Amino acid sequence: MKQGVRNHLLEIAGRLFAERGYDGVTVREICHKAGVNVSAVNYYFGDKQNLYLEAVRVAARQRIEEVPMITWSADDPPAVKLRHYIRNLLQRVLLNGGADWQAQLIMSEVVKPTRACRRFVQEFVRPNFEVLLRLLRELVPEELSETGLYRVAFSIVGQCVYYRLCKGIVRNLAGKKLPSLVHLEQLAQHITEFSLAGIYTLIQRARQRRRRAQLMLESAS
Repeated sequence: MKQGVRNHLLEIAGRLFAERGYDGVTVREICHKAGVNVSAVNYYFGDKQNLYLEAVRVAARQRIEEVPMITWSADDPPAVKLRHYIRNLLQRVLLNGGADWQAQLIMSEVVKPTRACRRFVQEFVRPNFEVLLRLLRELVPEELSETGLYRVAFSIVGQCVYYRLCKGIVRNLAGKKLPSLVHLEQLAQHITEFSLAGIYTLIQRARQRRRRAQLMLESAS
């Protein structure tokens, strides 16, 4: 019974937070909608902030359960791993299953972070991001600085997340082309090829700079 009340509170709170944001919802309103006493939030979650964080956790866990993080063989080339990673991320971003408020709440936290953002990032975002950084380091072991590596990683994630964050704009711009535009396999292939082309260009430029620096040292000696 207690677990049922707790889950019901989370469901109601999650929907309201997704619709109006953290500051746009009060504990009193959540409890009124849920049909429980105001003290229920303190009893089950401690306060509004913990209730919000748990709602975000539930939404993130649901996404992970529906689309688990991909695993690959140690023999897979880095470029193949990158495509698998991008496809997996797109699958999570474009997923239409589960409760709609869950995806909306996660995107809301991405666009307009609250005080819960740090914990959300540490628990759910950073582990996946670290996988991407390690993968990219296989592609560019010594050619990019740590800052450059982060820029490449953010560029890849940004390409994927755009299709969710700007869903309405994409739909209006693409019109009848939308289904083919967001076709999972084709989109994953495009983002992979586009990203690899950029990565290889960065590597070439880094090598050219290294050669120029070496030539300067040799001419000066």
